[in-house]
Amino acid sequence: MGKRYGARILLYLSLVLLLSACGASRVGTKDGAPDSRSSHSHALIDHAQSYLGTPYQWGGTSKKGIDCAGLIKRSFDAIDLSVPRVTADLVKIGKKIHIKDLVPGDLVFFKTGKSRKKVNHVGLVTNNRNTEVSFIHASTSKGVMISKLVEPYWLAHFITARRILK
Repeated sequence: MGKRYGARILLYLSLVLLLSACGASRVGTKDGAPDSRSSHSHALIDHAQSYLGTPYQWGGTSKKGIDCAGLIKRSFDAIDLSVPRVTADLVKIGKKIHIKDLVPGDLVFFKTGKSRKKVNHVGLVTNNRNTEVSFIHASTSKGVMISKLVEPYWLAHFITARRILK
């Protein structure tokens, strides 16, 4: 009986350690429930990053060529959330947020070019570490890439940010 009892105790302790390790790695809300926003933002970003290096193509929506709004549309489609296909419409949805409150999954909008009078470029925030925001977008010159919001060009052309994921 001594060996069986010892084996049961060892099995019990192993299960407790295993379950507590799994629980500690789970992202949750204040009430302990899984954070669906976090899992959605990870899936959203992962899908967008699968396009890294894809060439820019105005109106494109595939890995052969894609534009900035096409990248956002395809990424949100991947998590079963429908969003507009055009940047001018994307900027109208979700909740407006301050630049200091950006989190992965948020959208950042820009006015680029000298003759532009409206928002014409969008990116998806991939991370925000120490107030250094990175975002993925489809650049006309380099295709799908990750840039930093602190870069002078992007900071000078930044207009607003929106949160679609809740």
